[in-house]
Amino acid sequence: EDVENVFSYSVDDLQKVVQANAQKRQAEVEKAKKIISTEVGKFKVWQASQGAVPYLAALQVMAENIRKMETDNLSHKLKGLDERERAAVDKLTRHIVDQIFRPIYYSMKEDEAMEAKKDKIWALKSMFKLDPVYKRGILTEGSEPKGQLNP
Repeated sequence: EDVENVFSYSVDDLQKVVQANAQKRQAEVEKAKKIISTEVGKFKVWQASQGAVPYLAALQVMAENIRKMETDNLSHKLKGLDERERAAVDKLTRHIVDQIFRPIYYSMKEDEAMEAKKDKIWALKSMFKLDPVYKRGILTEGSEPKGQLNP
């Protein structure tokens, strides 16, 4: 007899519901795997780019040393400047160095293959003959931060 708002299901009906739910869950698992894979790839590229930090720090030290040396070499021509004018020259030269570095920083932040990132770091290291400078003072092989061109 029929009872209002009461439904009868067979085991086969329940099995179909279970199978449909399992398929939905499996589709969500596949989506999650794709998201995880993408994010792991991004993390690996970011991690590879962190290898550039000690070389960028060394390049900054080298550039600052050059900036100071050249400013000192011109100090006899700058003797007539008051403190405010000297500060303006200092600010200008720092700004020039910062502007030169800007494309390098942006390049290291680009989303690209890990090998391309490593190639950039190697090129930077090789071009400027840099020894890495570790900002937290952790050095490898007992070396000291130099940040200058090697002979």
